[in-house]
Amino acid sequence: MIRTTLDKLPISSATREALLRDGIDGAVVWQDRKDATMVSAFGPGCQSGTEELMLDAVRRLLGVVTHVWNRSVLPDPVAPGSKTAQALALLDNDPKLTPYGAAKRLGINPSAVYRALERRDTRGVCKCCGRPL
Repeated sequence: MIRTTLDKLPISSATREALLRDGIDGAVVWQDRKDATMVSAFGPGCQSGTEELMLDAVRRLLGVVTHVWNRSVLPDPVAPGSKTAQALALLDNDPKLTPYGAAKRLGINPSAVYRALERRDTRGVCKCCGRPL
């Protein structure tokens, strides 16, 4: 399951626009038993009020969840377990370490660490869709 922003969901633009309506807090993209792609919304204006209820409903239908978008939960700025995520963790745990030093310690390009820091700390995110500004 991939937690993502609305603009990166594998859905049509018409479906994307429909998900922006009031009363919709998020959506689950899933594959049914016949490998058809399905999109199910959740929120106070929907049959399933929460993400947990929607995920349970998909499991009961024997579906496989591929993507989840939730207005209130932002995706990680980097993939968990990636070297860039490890560099950010090093920086969080050692205030004297520089982004350049963390990158060199892990053998990655320093610009990857600087970009991840920018995404995480300075840009802010859209309150509606969670996309970096």
